[in-house]
Amino acid sequence: MGWRYPTANDFGLEIIPLAAKDYDVQAYLFNGYWEDIGTIKSFFDANLALTDQSPKFHFHDPKKPIFTSPRFLPPTKIEKCRDTMMMGADYYQTEAERASFLAEGKVPVGVGQNTKIRNCIIDKNARIGKKVIIANADNVEEADRPSEGFYIRSGITVVMKNSVIPDGAVI
Repeated sequence: MGWRYPTANDFGLEIIPLAAKDYDVQAYLFNGYWEDIGTIKSFFDANLALTDQSPKFHFHDPKKPIFTSPRFLPPTKIEKCRDTMMMGADYYQTEAERASFLAEGKVPVGVGQNTKIRNCIIDKNARIGKKVIIANADNVEEADRPSEGFYIRSGITVVMKNSVIPDGAVI
């Protein structure tokens, strides 16, 4: 059905109302888990909620398996994080590749040593150097710094996909 509305992105505001004009749309009472993730903040909050001791939704529930053909590396649950969501990477770098990058003064995929990150979403394939601080200490609500590899929405820092944050940077 989405192919009929190629510019529509939001189910509640666009797809369902448009479909109701063209089709016989029926309602279904759904009592399961649902979150609207239409903003950076709601996306961030919903993903962090998955790390709760008893989250509302389990990706690995044996009674309700999810069957899919993933085209990405699996997510990792990291304990003792400070309000940070890491999207991961599309590929692995071997130890030799990482060592080569470091020897050339480049930043390998992932997060470098002695880096402190708080209240942040790190998009895929990001490279964050050593001794970096991402904490938004000035409590900036909105900022666009694509040339520096990040932006801020609702006070949440988003490190952009494929970006490089150099050693010692402070955001």
